[in-house]
Amino acid sequence: FAQTKQITGTVTSADDGLGIPGVSVIVKGTTIGATTDIDGKYSLSVSGNDAIVVYSFVGLKTIEMPATQSVINVVMQSDSQELEEVMVVAYGVAKKESFTGSASVVKADKIEKLQVSSVSNALQGASAGMQVISSSGQPGENATIRIRGIGSLSASAAPLYVVDGAPYAGALNSINPSDIESITVLKDASAASLYGSRAANGVVIITTKRAKKGEDFKINIKLTQGYSTRAVKDYELLDAGQYMRMYWEGIANSYNGATASTNLVALLKSNPYGSDYPNPIDADGNVVAGAKLLWDNDWRDALTQTAKRTEFVGSVAGGSDKTQLYFSGGYLNEEGYALASKFERYSARLAANANPKKWLKIGTTMNLAHSEQNYPNSSGNAFSNVVMFGRNVSSIYNIYQRDLKTGEYILDADGNRLYDFGENRPYAANSNPVATTKLNEIRYERASVDLNSFAEADIIKGLKFKSIYSVNYMVLSSHEYATPQFGDGKMVNGRSYKDRDQYLIWNFTNTLNYDKTFNEKHHINLLAGMEAYKSKIEELGAGRTGFPFEGLTELSSGAVLSRASSATSNYALLGYLSQVTYDYSGKYYLSASFRRDGSSKFKSDNRWGNFWSVGATWRVSQESFLNDVKWLNDLKLRASYGTSGNDGIPGLFPYMEVFSTGWSNLTYPGLLYGGLANEKLIWESNKVMNVAVEARLFDRLSATIEYYDRRSSDQLFSLPKAPSIGVTSVDANIGEVKNNGVEIELNNRNIVRNDFEWETSFNISFNKNEITSLPQDEILRGNRKWVVGKSAYEWFMPEWAGVNPDNGLPQWWRTIVNAEGNKERVKTSNYNAATKYFLGSALPTAFGGLTNTFRYKNFDFSFLFTYSIGGSILDNDYAAIMHGGRSTGTSMSIDMLDRWQKPGDITDVPKASYKNILSTETSSRFLVDADYLRLRNITIGYKVPERLTRKIGIEDCRVSLIADNLWTLFGHKGLDPEQGVAGTTDNRSSSMKTISAGINFSF
Repeated sequence: FAQTKQITGTVTSADDGLGIPGVSVIVKGTTIGATTDIDGKYSLSVSGNDAIVVYSFVGLKTIEMPATQSVINVVMQSDSQELEEVMVVAYGVAKKESFTGSASVVKADKIEKLQVSSVSNALQGASAGMQVISSSGQPGENATIRIRGIGSLSASAAPLYVVDGAPYAGALNSINPSDIESITVLKDASAASLYGSRAANGVVIITTKRAKKGEDFKINIKLTQGYSTRAVKDYELLDAGQYMRMYWEGIANSYNGATASTNLVALLKSNPYGSDYPNPIDADGNVVAGAKLLWDNDWRDALTQTAKRTEFVGSVAGGSDKTQLYFSGGYLNEEGYALASKFERYSARLAANANPKKWLKIGTTMNLAHSEQNYPNSSGNAFSNVVMFGRNVSSIYNIYQRDLKTGEYILDADGNRLYDFGENRPYAANSNPVATTKLNEIRYERASVDLNSFAEADIIKGLKFKSIYSVNYMVLSSHEYATPQFGDGKMVNGRSYKDRDQYLIWNFTNTLNYDKTFNEKHHINLLAGMEAYKSKIEELGAGRTGFPFEGLTELSSGAVLSRASSATSNYALLGYLSQVTYDYSGKYYLSASFRRDGSSKFKSDNRWGNFWSVGATWRVSQESFLNDVKWLNDLKLRASYGTSGNDGIPGLFPYMEVFSTGWSNLTYPGLLYGGLANEKLIWESNKVMNVAVEARLFDRLSATIEYYDRRSSDQLFSLPKAPSIGVTSVDANIGEVKNNGVEIELNNRNIVRNDFEWETSFNISFNKNEITSLPQDEILRGNRKWVVGKSAYEWFMPEWAGVNPDNGLPQWWRTIVNAEGNKERVKTSNYNAATKYFLGSALPTAFGGLTNTFRYKNFDFSFLFTYSIGGSILDNDYAAIMHGGRSTGTSMSIDMLDRWQKPGDITDVPKASYKNILSTETSSRFLVDADYLRLRNITIGYKVPERLTRKIGIEDCRVSLIADNLWTLFGHKGLDPEQGVAGTTDNRSSSMKTISAGINFSF
């Protein structure tokens, strides 16, 4: 029998000589191990004298020592080989040192700190060059992601998502963020062009967790509970008394005080002072003696809820050298602050790997997810939108019926309040979402199965064959129901719509990879393969009206068929790919790739597109002339150039004439001409140049600086046509757009001590978007005009010139030609005569993130700031509440108190007016700077000492307090700064501030 002996010792740092806590001390080839205590001391039982003890710690070089002595003291050195990190890239993995492309990696520890229902929201501020906008507070919504600007005028600008090696077309919110091991963002052509036609807007590679070889089975549990509110306060509004006086003033300015006094209540259809005071405001604008407010309703408060967030995640992982298994299950229940909004998800993931033969590896992952999303209307201008209704309906109107003399609530026979639907209300009549939101239903239900299987075989030494087959199957069901009792459903005795869409998407990839090293200095890697992709979407929907009573929502209960439709769409893509990489002596790296794709969206003559890239890297620090420069750990120069494509244009067959069916003349079926054919339609092409410098200094500071130039030509665009020909546009290849910019990423280990660490990460991205070619001189697009030399997101509208101090009317600038023949700017109160100007872009000049991470003994603390500089937002929501009396019954902003009132007043708010003086028409008056700084996340954690947890069978236990979107610095009160790429508001629910407590433990 082998003799067991005890080994003790201390692990210290070569930097300061102090003990290092938390170092893993493991007997090699076994699961026997220990962890150093707060002073760096350890004790370990070892069998036999030939055992090897392995000492490892993140950021330090791993050490192996023979167990020949009873006392082994170890000094650990900093690991300056950060660039040796292996990251997941297109169709495989690569060492960071050898990679010629531009890529950023976001690891699990950063993702797990954030409270998100979709992994897309976890990427804010995480990587340079990636703009992530969460413009909705609706739980379960995915963020908008744009990589290195917006390269397409009309086609899709979204990146390609790849999960575990296969392109993914499912819903991102079906993936539990706790199951993610890492995310790699591929940004340039050298990194992404192997994905060809789908990589024009970058690639986001998601790698999920799997068990490791020889790992004992371990169970991990995560529980969090929290509450959410709006991240920023809504606009401040006039109260009921202020509103009545302001509206009176608007009538008086348009007519006179006497007319305003006698017509005020008649126009508003509400009198919060009660029926005893039929004219509550006298002819001089004062509240009459004795009149007091009987009600002042807070619609916004009534249309919000206390939002709770509950999450539970459990996983088990482990296995032998032959077989590894990872299984997880998760439950998320996240409510929004808007009344009745909620996202509930059940998910399970299984990942299994096996090595049945020395030459063969097989594996599979399966993700099952079911989610229900209560989605009350929370954007747009419909009265059912709880955000818009709560903000825009004045507080003089009642939520519940009241006695108009006393203001007391009117109750039913059971003592319950009766809802007031404002049948005579001048604005939003017959609507009360406080009542109908809970009775009506807008629900989306998604069930998905994602299967990904692979097999990898070693054919001969250095040559491997790998096959990956993935299937995404999803059923999306939606149900919209309007009660026959109240609201807009009452007019048709109730309404019910049901839709069911079925998605079946598969991807099949086969690759051959050859890897060979010659004479110890020459290394070559060859990759060749093919990929096939196909999607089929089947849509079915129907609707009925006329329901006998509340509670019946199925279509069979409705009396009148209002709609019925079905559709099937198919899309296919076939690609052939190849890549060669070469490096010499760990100093010089070259890569080249080529891909040929065929898409079903183009005619056979133009179906195939060719995409390629070349890249090179020089590791300057490996040169002999830098051997004596001790402070320079690594220096790398790299450059790349290549192309990728885009076929993301709406429609399945844009090269064919389109007809819509379902039209009839009495009982005879008919077709309606729907679109012109363009057989010459071809791929939209992206050409990307990238140069970069990477360095690691003083074994602490890592820095990357990149410059890119991205040109998108043959833009896929709906070209406007004269309506007289029967269609408004035709799909065509037009124009060219350029995005160029600089990205900077810095990471520094500020302090590294045995009981205290502080690390800072910072990234900033600068991007400029410019149209470089168009088929005509200009194209008008609403509040924008596309011309060469300007951004596609440049505002084009009248410029605000303030308020005329003589009469209180709004003014705008107008450019005229004076008597001398020179152009001159003058002010005008005629909006239609105002000149439209270019007034800056909606796109930010710079954006990024700043992260600081601290560790003190068993405590950890981190915070993440995200920010955006430059750009502007057109705040139409604010314009709607600055009407000054023109929009009867609509709320008014408290900023109306700064209005013009008499000649000589200097203000930027026009006078109150019942007549339309066009003060809220679109102009730079409602353009606001989009600069903001947001405290995106704070996490405070404490690891319970193992001497306490092991007594109850728990290995690791950490408790935490997490806060998301805790604080926002933004110059325009009431508006959430994250408003989408286009920079326009739409009465959307805003981002949520969430504070939670959590516990993680394993056994």
